[in-house]
Amino acid sequence: MEQFGSRKSIIDGYQVIELFNEHQSVSIAVDLGNNLYHWSWKGKNIIWFPHYLQQYQSSKSLAGIPLMYPWANRLGADYFTFEGTKYLIENNQQIVRDTNELPIHGLLLKSDKWQVKEVGADEYSAWYISEYINDENSEIFLNYPFLHSLNLIYRLKSDKVEISLTITNHDEKNLPVSFGFHPYFSLEQYNREQVVLNIPYQNHVITDASLLPTGAFEPAENLLAKSPFPLKKFYLDDGFVNKAVASNAYFETEDYRLEIVPDENFRCVVVYAPYNNDKMFICIEPMIVPTNSLQNSITDFPVPYIAPGISQEYSFEIILSDR
Repeated sequence: MEQFGSRKSIIDGYQVIELFNEHQSVSIAVDLGNNLYHWSWKGKNIIWFPHYLQQYQSSKSLAGIPLMYPWANRLGADYFTFEGTKYLIENNQQIVRDTNELPIHGLLLKSDKWQVKEVGADEYSAWYISEYINDENSEIFLNYPFLHSLNLIYRLKSDKVEISLTITNHDEKNLPVSFGFHPYFSLEQYNREQVVLNIPYQNHVITDASLLPTGAFEPAENLLAKSPFPLKKFYLDDGFVNKAVASNAYFETEDYRLEIVPDENFRCVVVYAPYNNDKMFICIEPMIVPTNSLQNSITDFPVPYIAPGISQEYSFEIILSDR
């Protein structure tokens, strides 16, 4: 039976939680958005994070596994509408903008307001539980005025990490749900020509010049031809919906396969694979709904909500296996 462990430490002035077993370890920077920024598996570096922690805080770039909350990827303007109410997005230090000046990736990317609730281990796993409370005093309440709390759990098991987010609505109105995760998986040790990618989704999300969905879809094979396929020089920054039931998104290097296994709440995935020597990574991003749904919901993928007093869990697994 494997031996699991966990520990707290301070690195460069930041709280860090480490979960480990005999052949792997993960590290989470509590004060930097609860970001899982390191994963060593059988001597291989799985996560792309080319920064010191302090450097990452002050940079505009992303790495590790940031949580995109309360919206995933970009909004089409500085507002969103939900159940007949228009909510304005006001500029503050939480707002990050893309090259078109659109607000992107939500409001909690590098937040230092997460509270450690529990760190532990037993013979089956190691875990870390934390909480974020969005009330009138929260850093994001101005731009997302819904009373609710987030409970984030990282659990390390044999050859996989489980990530679950439980959202509890403490308000008297419904809470829209439109978040996602943005894992950056390192390809720095590998020849991109040899990487194989599988995207088992039936439809490709058609976008405009700002990468905002138009509301239309096309068969995924119009873009991918077939899947799995060699990544080679193929550039991707694309959304996909309607996952094939019997398969999951994965990529393979010459050493291992990494598979993303979402629960049924994650109805979309964005795959970002830039062809750039300074960006040696691939992102497979599980999302609740397509990009910009919080502002402009797509008919087939309406933004779900959590009713007052209700909690809802959303989870996915990242599974590693030898080739």
